Amino acid sequence: MNPFCQHGLGSCYRQSFDLADVLRPELKTLCEEAKETASVCIREGDSHVCPYRTEPTRAIRHTIEEGANMPLERGASGKVLLAYSDDDFGEAVTIRKNGFALSLGERDPEVAAVSVPVFARSGRLVGALSLSGLITRFETAKQDDFANALMQSSARLTKLISS
Repeated sequence: MNPFCQHGLGSCYRQSFDLADVLRPELKTLCEEAKETASVCIREGDSHVCPYRTEPTRAIRHTIEEGANMPLERGASGKVLLAYSDDDFGEAVTIRKNGFALSLGERDPEVAAVSVPVFARSGRLVGALSLSGLITRFETAKQDDFANALMQSSARLTKLISS
């Protein structure tokens, strides 16, 4: 038995599980299909951080630096993290009912985003999965398409994330 895995094979697997190995292929798929930036953000206190993102090859795109720290109360991913945490705020009920949050020019007047929660199989909130891009490319029909694609992606991820 591996000396670093003191509690059996299942525990060893969980200890060696790298979330990036699961998230990056899904982000790549979302990005290629939507032709917009795909990212995952996690809550860190009163802000949210983007540890994983994939950007499209198109020349004009929304760029998010991995590790970027952003205000929690603005933007689609921040709203999702708030809505599915213990915090109650004005839009939380609507976001939980719809299953996604939309941001049109909140953090940057030229950027829009749609975001959904990602849960582990245990029900623990892992983070917020988002598509973001130029606000001019996020007309209502696209918003719905992006929300549906994100929800399907989130469901696939949930099956792969155990704790």
